[in-house]
Amino acid sequence: MLKVMVVDDEENIRLGIVEGIDWESYGLEVACQAANGRDALIEAKLHRPDIILLDINMPFVNGLEFAKVVRPLLPDSFIIILSGYNDFEYAKEAIKYGVSEYLLKPISPLELMEVIVKTRDKLTENRRKEQFLESLEQQFRESLPALREKWVYDLLHSSYLDSEIEMKNKLGWLGIDFPSDKFAACVIRIEDLAERSSGNEEGKHLFLYAVKNISDEILNQNAWGLSIVTNEGLLEALISLDGRDGQLYQEELEQKAGSLEKSIAEFLGLTVTVQFGSIYSGYGQIAFSYREAYGSVQKRKSDKKNEKIGRGIEKDSVLGLVFPFEKEQEIVRHLKAMNERAVSVTADLLDELESNELIAGETGYLAEVAIQIARTVRKLLADTGIHAEDADRQYEQLCAVDDLASEVASEIRTKLLQYVSSGLKEIIKTKSKPYRVEIEQVKKYIEDHYNQDLSLKAISSSIFMNLNYLCTIFKNEVGETVNNYITRVRMEKATELLRTTDLKVFEIAERVGYPNSNYFSYAFKKFTGAAPIEYR
Repeated sequence: MLKVMVVDDEENIRLGIVEGIDWESYGLEVACQAANGRDALIEAKLHRPDIILLDINMPFVNGLEFAKVVRPLLPDSFIIILSGYNDFEYAKEAIKYGVSEYLLKPISPLELMEVIVKTRDKLTENRRKEQFLESLEQQFRESLPALREKWVYDLLHSSYLDSEIEMKNKLGWLGIDFPSDKFAACVIRIEDLAERSSGNEEGKHLFLYAVKNISDEILNQNAWGLSIVTNEGLLEALISLDGRDGQLYQEELEQKAGSLEKSIAEFLGLTVTVQFGSIYSGYGQIAFSYREAYGSVQKRKSDKKNEKIGRGIEKDSVLGLVFPFEKEQEIVRHLKAMNERAVSVTADLLDELESNELIAGETGYLAEVAIQIARTVRKLLADTGIHAEDADRQYEQLCAVDDLASEVASEIRTKLLQYVSSGLKEIIKTKSKPYRVEIEQVKKYIEDHYNQDLSLKAISSSIFMNLNYLCTIFKNEVGETVNNYITRVRMEKATELLRTTDLKVFEIAERVGYPNSNYFSYAFKKFTGAAPIEYR
């Protein structure tokens, strides 16, 4: 139940308010009362009321002085002033100290209760919003580990990335602080996983996450590192060391690889293959390092005669040599431009791979490259807000590594070209719509809540989207900022009410989300070119 405090030096008025209203029927209770501002401060600190009914002219500490002092103590409380002074300066001073209502005495009990009920409803709505935001923040905190892993997965698997500004925003959003812009990827495969887990899925996952715990501990020694467990039964990791020179960086990676193999064998009794890719600078190069590490792991898997291929530090992995990164970027550019060249460039890429002497007849390598291309395309689709069942099903088929690696080159070609073609069709279909799904959700939220105290944070939280990203895509898609759109919706509603009702200006202001009627009049004239009274 919400708490009310009544402050008035006239006892008959104070007691009339306290005893003359059935507070409980309105979901309220009078928690305390006071005859002057000095005593009111003591009671306010003790009882922390939600609504304060306050007289201005009182001994010791007047109402305005009380409001000034109590506002920082009770920032969320609503103050309603009851004044015998019809003075604009008093009202202006009251607004300065966060007073929500300024009422003139004498006032009827009915009028007073209308204001109190309206204040109660605002307070209840504010509490609901706060609880909703707190719930979202709690969900976000609980989701942070998974969000960080998802973000690292995207960095490892796609050289198609967000802009530098968006990347920095995401880093701050996820609480990630890299020691430098130098990165290396790592892939860990448990050689005897199936044997040790006896084919049991639960046992397999226990081993994988035990390896992850050891890996994260070692990777984070004098560095930033994070490993993730993949659907392929591998561990993939990203590591960033400080700005030391290349040779020291390589030596550090070699030491970490050795520590990983030794610790995992010692604590879990597992044999693992640990491969690092080359050291690269910049987020956009991380996927290159990953492909080298992954290629080295696959090479060791298929070539048991060479047990010491190296850890991928030198750029000599087969995948690193044959993967045409520029072609991949060209595919992305054509997809973003909704250009059918994306499919023909993909076909050209496959032709180059099939004609390369290093991998002639090795469909396993061709399959891995196809998967990398598919992952890049999938990230582009996800970033465009596309989740199509057909495309997702084709992607899952491409990621079935063991099955794909056993197929002939023509079948791999067919599957990848089908996926790229499906992705292109989905992009064209989505971008042909007037607005993206998220934009429609934002517009609906504004339509449903325009008469409330709307904030960008509340809007972005309602659709689980980063605030900066929301503002960017809204401006790009709609052609105006979110704030401008809110103002336009409110003003359109206000003009409708002015045309079709006899409501007073201050009542219309409240109905369209402006608690201050003076500011509403200013905003209305700025939007329409006429004051509300003139418009009517």
